[in-house]
Amino acid sequence: MQPSYKLIITDKKYDRYKKMASFIFGVNAIVFIILALQSLSISNQLILFTSSIILIGYSIYNWSYKKKKENSYILVYLLMAVIWVSDTPYWYFSIIILLLLALQYRMESHYCIYLTARHITIDGFTKKKYGWRDFNNIVLKDGLLTLDFRSNKILQVEPDWNKSDNTPGLEPRNTGKGYPETEQEFNDFCRQYLNK
Repeated sequence: MQPSYKLIITDKKYDRYKKMASFIFGVNAIVFIILALQSLSISNQLILFTSSIILIGYSIYNWSYKKKKENSYILVYLLMAVIWVSDTPYWYFSIIILLLLALQYRMESHYCIYLTARHITIDGFTKKKYGWRDFNNIVLKDGLLTLDFRSNKILQVEPDWNKSDNTPGLEPRNTGKGYPETEQEFNDFCRQYLNK
């Protein structure tokens, strides 16, 4: 089996994503309250007020407690989309809500860099494969991974060493190997394929 590395990159913007989602939930809750106050139907008012309470509660939970990769927000987005379609005349807002759901789902995925003998895959918001010839240098130093592209672009990221796989093969395994033990091994691996 040829050696390979899977590095999960630390997402320093995750708290911003959470706060933006909480803001979206809060705004929808306020709009649902306003629509409930304007509605003449008791059942419609009840649904809109109940949805608002759920959205406000989840907004607080999302802001303070939700962990990455906990997909509880999916049901909340779907609830909002259903309410926009079924209980308001503004059904087209449900399309925006579903687009925001897809966007958040992608942002909540781990940002990974896979290095194999054949290619390097950067799986961030989009997924791109590169050949080793696309790089001048790839080096791991002082906890930072630097990818120097031939196109004069430089990408510098910080792997999350508690989640990254530093062993041969792409399947994550907990081997106890951490950053200090793998820096030289990783740099030797990269040098070997960069020089081919």
